[in-house]
Amino acid sequence: MEHIDADLLIQEWQDVVDLLAAIINVPAGLIMKLDKGKLEVFVSSKTPDNPYKVGENEVMENSGLYCETVIKSNKKLKVTNALTDDKWKNNPDVKLNMISYLGFPIRYPDGNPFGTICILDSKENNYSDNHEKLIEKLRDLIERELTIIDNNYQLKRISEIDALTQIDNRYSFLTKAEIEINRSKRYNHHLSFIFFDLDWFKKINDKYGHQVGDTVLKEFSKKVNSQLRTTDLFGRYGGEEFIVALPETDLTSAKLLANRIRERIQKMNIVCGSRNISITVSAGVSELTDDDRDIDSVINRADKALYEAKQSGRNKVC
Repeated sequence: MEHIDADLLIQEWQDVVDLLAAIINVPAGLIMKLDKGKLEVFVSSKTPDNPYKVGENEVMENSGLYCETVIKSNKKLKVTNALTDDKWKNNPDVKLNMISYLGFPIRYPDGNPFGTICILDSKENNYSDNHEKLIEKLRDLIERELTIIDNNYQLKRISEIDALTQIDNRYSFLTKAEIEINRSKRYNHHLSFIFFDLDWFKKINDKYGHQVGDTVLKEFSKKVNSQLRTTDLFGRYGGEEFIVALPETDLTSAKLLANRIRERIQKMNIVCGSRNISITVSAGVSELTDDDRDIDSVINRADKALYEAKQSGRNKVC
């Protein structure tokens, strides 16, 4: 699968709008991006009289912009002279002396709007059929690249995410945790780990079947995730084992969190068809020290603490 570097992609799109503006001899060639309800100038041609600057944005809804109509209609728009058109003579682009427009919608692979590719002129312009075909072909090229980007993202996500629980898989968690360890050592910050293991999980699988077991794992993951910060890391280590990394958190605070999660897991009522299933979890906690040379040593301490919690009766934190 081809990989597209973001910086190279933007440069490629810059070349596209520069070429458009030069061939059609207009002041402005643009790629506009819709982001959180705002239309942003994403790429702008480097032509001398272009009034549009990259990064400028405006709320799209009821903006009156040419591009709003293109995105909402999902169709080409051609305005030869806004000054002679009652619908367009007062639109915001006219204030920038951009009185003619030709634009096409750009869509993401799922059909949702990315934005537009367009050209604008400070004089009346009828734009030939060849001009329209050129912009349409370049739009198609951009959409193909968006598809490749989307495919690459999906492949990357598949390689990093546990398919059942939709949290980090072991490899992804360890990779991210290594980064946190290096950061914590560099700035002398706290970093703690919690190792969770569902108690008597094999009995659930044996009694109710693996489908019910899968539901239990998913509901457990959701509950734990709801108790974590966005800066925390959460991964499935394997089977019914899960691990959390807590940046800026000392051992005492990590144990308090582990106990809070343990108590909330104990109170859960997991509905699987006609069954109501209760579970408990044991946890081992460790904190990064100056003696830890790599991630294995700090995780091994959490694993030993988890073993202690299980040996001392389960549904405990050590």
